[in-house]
Amino acid sequence: MANIGSHESATKYWETLLKGLKPCRFPTLVDRAPKTQVHSYQESTAQLDISSLAVNEFCTQHHVTPGGLLRTAWAVTVGSYAGVDDVSFGYSCGSGTSICRTLITADQLLSQTMHELTRVVKGAARHGTCSIPGIEKLTGMELRSMFNSGLQVSSSTDLDVDGVATPSQGMVPVRDMEGQQYDIFARVLIDQDSTIAVSIRTLKAKISASQTANVAHTLAKVVTEILDTGVESTIGDLDIFSQRDYNQVMEWNKIRPQAVDNCFHHLVRDIAKKRPDSPAICSWDRSFTYGELDTLTTKVANRLVSLGAGPEVLVLVCFDKSSLAVAAMLSIFKAGGAFVAMDPSYPASRIRAIAEATKASIVISDPAHCRLFEGILKHVVGLDHKLADELPSSPSIVVSTQQASPSNTAYVVFTSGSTGAPKGIMVEHRALCTAALSLAAPMRVDSSSRFLQFAAYTFDLSYGDIFVTLSQGGCICVPSEHERLNDLVGSMVRMRVNTACMIPSVARIFQPGDVPGLKTLLLGGEALLQESLEVWASKVYLAQMYGPSEAVIWCTSSKLMPNSAANNIGRGLAAVLWVVSATNHDHLCPIGCIGELLIEGPVLARGYLGIEQTRLSFVENPRWAQVEPGEHRRFYKTGDLVRYDTDGSLRFVGRKDTQIKYNGRRIEMGEIEFHLSSHELLRQSLIALPTAGVYNKRLVAVVVLKSTKPSEKSTAGEIKTIKGKARDATASEVAQLKDYLASKVPAYMLPQYWVAVEEIPLMISGKMNRVLTKKFLETLDVHDDEQSSERWPLLKETAQQSADDAVEIRLRDMLGRVLNKDVADIGTQSEFSSLGGDSFSAMELVALCKAEGLVLTVRDVASSSTIRSLGAIVKTRLRETGLDAPQVRGSSLSFVPAWWQPTLITA
Repeated sequence: MANIGSHESATKYWETLLKGLKPCRFPTLVDRAPKTQVHSYQESTAQLDISSLAVNEFCTQHHVTPGGLLRTAWAVTVGSYAGVDDVSFGYSCGSGTSICRTLITADQLLSQTMHELTRVVKGAARHGTCSIPGIEKLTGMELRSMFNSGLQVSSSTDLDVDGVATPSQGMVPVRDMEGQQYDIFARVLIDQDSTIAVSIRTLKAKISASQTANVAHTLAKVVTEILDTGVESTIGDLDIFSQRDYNQVMEWNKIRPQAVDNCFHHLVRDIAKKRPDSPAICSWDRSFTYGELDTLTTKVANRLVSLGAGPEVLVLVCFDKSSLAVAAMLSIFKAGGAFVAMDPSYPASRIRAIAEATKASIVISDPAHCRLFEGILKHVVGLDHKLADELPSSPSIVVSTQQASPSNTAYVVFTSGSTGAPKGIMVEHRALCTAALSLAAPMRVDSSSRFLQFAAYTFDLSYGDIFVTLSQGGCICVPSEHERLNDLVGSMVRMRVNTACMIPSVARIFQPGDVPGLKTLLLGGEALLQESLEVWASKVYLAQMYGPSEAVIWCTSSKLMPNSAANNIGRGLAAVLWVVSATNHDHLCPIGCIGELLIEGPVLARGYLGIEQTRLSFVENPRWAQVEPGEHRRFYKTGDLVRYDTDGSLRFVGRKDTQIKYNGRRIEMGEIEFHLSSHELLRQSLIALPTAGVYNKRLVAVVVLKSTKPSEKSTAGEIKTIKGKARDATASEVAQLKDYLASKVPAYMLPQYWVAVEEIPLMISGKMNRVLTKKFLETLDVHDDEQSSERWPLLKETAQQSADDAVEIRLRDMLGRVLNKDVADIGTQSEFSSLGGDSFSAMELVALCKAEGLVLTVRDVASSSTIRSLGAIVKTRLRETGLDAPQVRGSSLSFVPAWWQPTLITA
C-alpha cells in the first residue's frame, strides 16, 4: 500500500507541476543547416570571475541555495534565447534527472524564482523520480518534445548545492549519460580550488560553435549579475549582455552612416539637366522625360506657392494610379512643402481626421476626387493633363521667398494608431535623400531601370518605387488602376518592366515565365513565403527588404537564394541596428537572444505629428550608447522582435505588441478596437490574426454584444460562441457593427470574419486574454456549427447548392486553390469575403481565370462575389465574344484560350 501511495503522490506532484506546460525550445542557432545531420556535439567553457566562497557567502546572506541561484541563472538564459516566459528544462542532480519549471518575467523577483526552483527540485527528490521517461510514464505526457535544454551543477568540494546528493556522491558523469537527451546542456563546475566554470555542450546540427561560446558567456554573465544586483532585484534588472557579445556587436556597428545633406527635388533637377531626354515616367495616361517632368513640376509648384505652400506646409495629394501623382509629389517638394498621400477610398471621417492632424489647407487631386475635400480644405486644386497643360509656363523657375532645406519635412505618411487616430510620421528631405541613395545598390536600381510602381501611394513601399528610381535617373512604370488589379502581368510586359518591389502576396500571382523581362524582384512589407524562394530565387535577382516607415522606406536588405532563411532580413542600410531587451531598452540583448530592434542613423524620421507619441518611440542615449559630452544619439524602437545571427544579420521573429502586418499594411489592432468600443451594441471586442485553423492569416473580430448573456453552464476561462435562436439576432447586430466600422477605418483594416461569443475571458490584470482568444479561434473547425456570423450562410447552403455547369465547377476549383480550401466547403452561394477572400486573393483569382480564358475583373469579384453570380458574368462575356463555355470531359475541363478586354472603368 505504501508503494501505491507513493506512486499516487508522485503522479499528483508531477501532474500539478506540469499542468498547462508550454513548449520551451532553445532555438536553432546555426546560420546555415549542416550538409549532413551528424549526431555529434561540441563544448565551450567560460570561467567565472567569482569563487565558490563568494557564492556560499551570498547564499547564506540571502537564505537561498547555490543550486537555486544557478538554476535561476539558467532559467533566465533559456527564457531569453527561447523568447518565452514559461521556462522548463531538465535538471540532473544526485538522485537522477527531473524537470524544472518556472515563470520568468521582467517584474519577477529573483528570490521568488530561486525559492520556487529549489522547491521543485526538493519535491522531485522526495518523490523519488529518477528520469524524464519515468515522469512521462507517471503522467502520460510527452515531455521531451516540450523542452530541449538541460542543466547540471557539479561540485568536487563539500559544497551542498541543495541539500541533495552531489555528483561526487555517486552521480553518473554527464558525458556518458545526460548530454544526448538535449540540444543544449549546461554544466556549472565548482572545483576544489573554489573556481567556478560554465560549460555548454550543444548538438552541432542545432547550434554553431560560436553561438555555443556565446551562450556559455551569457550564462556566466547572468550568474555574476545576480550576485551583483541581489535577490531583491527583478529579472528585468539584470544586464545579461556579456563582454564577448559587447565586443562583437560594437565591431559590427562601429561605422556610423553619414547623412546626405540635400533636398530630393535637387537630385531630380540635376538629373534633368544632365539627361533631359531620358524617360522618367512611363504611365498608362502619359509618359514624361526628365526634362518634361522638370517643366511640369515647376508650373505646378508655382501654382502651389501662390496658394501658400512653403516649408513645413503640408499639402494633401489624392490620385488614382497616374503620372500626375508622381508629378504632384515633386511639385510640392519644389514649392517647399511636404506631401501627404490620401486614398480616395478613405471614409470621410478618416479624411477629416488627417486634414485636422496636418492642419492642411491645400489638396492637389484628380478632378474626380475633388468632391471628397470640399468643405474641409480651403484650396482644392484639381489636376489632370488638360489643366496641367494650361498652367502658365512662365516663370521657368519656382518663384518663392522660402525654399525647402534638408531639415524640412518632405512628406508625412499615416499609419494605423493604437489610440484610434491615424499616426502621422514626418520624414525630412535629408532622411529621404540618404535612404534613396543608399537603397539604389541593394535594390539594383540605375539609369537603365524600368521600375514597376505597384503599391498604393498611402503605403510607403511606393516611395521606394518612386524616389529610389528617380534618384538614379531610372524610369517609373505606372499601370492604370484597372491594369494593376486585373492585368498586372500584361502591364509589366507592355511597359518593359525589369525591376519590381512588392509584397509576397502579390508576387505569387504570376510566374517568372509570365514576365521574361523582369530581372530584379524585391519582396517586403510582410513575412516572406518559402514558395517565393522556390519560384523566383533561381530566375531573377531576388532580395528581401525590411523597414518601418519611421526609418524611411527600407533600412535592411538581404539577397535571397533558394536555400536562404526566409526570416533573415539582413544588415542595416544607412542605419545601425541594435537588439535590446523587449522590456528595457537600456539593456542590450546577447547574440542569438530575442529582443526588440532599435534603429539608429540618418534615415530616421523626425518623429510623429504628436509629441507624446514621438517621446515614447524615439529615445535618446540609452545607457549602453557611447556618447560624447552634449551628443544626442537617437534610436527608433520598432516593436519588432529579432535576433542576431553570428554574421551580424538579423532574423525577424515577430511583434511585442498588438501591431500586425496584414497584406503588407501596418495595422494597430487597438485602433480597430477603439472604434468598436464606442458602439452602443458592444460590451467587449478584440481583434485577432490567427496563425492556424480555419481563420489562418485572416483578420477576425471577436465581439460580445450587450444583448448576449453568458450561459449558466459557462466556466471561468471558457469561450463559447453564440448558438441557437440567439444567433439570428446576433447576425443582424454584427451587420450593423460592420457598417459602422466601415465608416471609421480604411477598407484594408476591416475584419474579414466576425465571431460573436458569450464572453471574452479576462486576465488577473483585468485586460482581455488575447492569447486564450487567439487559441480559441485557431481550434475552430469549418464544420463546427458554432461558427462566425460570416460562415452561417455558407454552412447552411454548402450541402444543398452544388456547382451544376462547367464554368461554376472551374470557378469553384480555382477559388479553392486561391483560398487553400476544400472545394466541398465551397457552395455556389458562398460569399467570396466570407470564405476569407481579400483584394490580393481576388487578383490571384482573376489571373487564374485569365490564364484559362475566363474573364473576370477584381471589381466583379468584389460586387458579385458568389460563384453563381461570377459564373453568370463569365458566361455572359463568353457569349459576347462568340466563344463556347468550357466543356467537361470526364474529370477535366477544356477552355478556349481567349481574353475579353473590358472598357476601362474610370469612375
